[in-house]
Amino acid sequence: MSTSPFVTSQIKVTVVGGGNAAQALAALLPFKGFPTSLYCPFQDEAERIQAGIQEQGYMMAHFAAHNEPGGEVRGMPVKVSQRAADVIPTADVILMPLPSFTYLSVLEGMRDYLRP
Repeated sequence: MSTSPFVTSQIKVTVVGGGNAAQALAALLPFKGFPTSLYCPFQDEAERIQAGIQEQGYMMAHFAAHNEPGGEVRGMPVKVSQRAADVIPTADVILMPLPSFTYLSVLEGMRDYLRP
């Protein structure tokens, strides 16, 4: 496994969305040492993801063997929420692996909680 050049415990990441890419990041980033929250504003995504974490005890993603890391990766987000107020204000970095047509409504929902 490669070592990150960052002091990862100080960089707080929020991943926006509940699709495949968001779930992969929500497993990978904590695995790599980044405190990671998941903001799932759509329908019941946050509830379903929380139920899966409670059942399994972690989030899991599979990466091709030639990647680093490769194979199964398990990580645990700090928080999963449908509310921007719960996870956006503490984020140092926000990743939005979403379809572009959702950006406007998602950013409008986060607007009051973004830091300069």
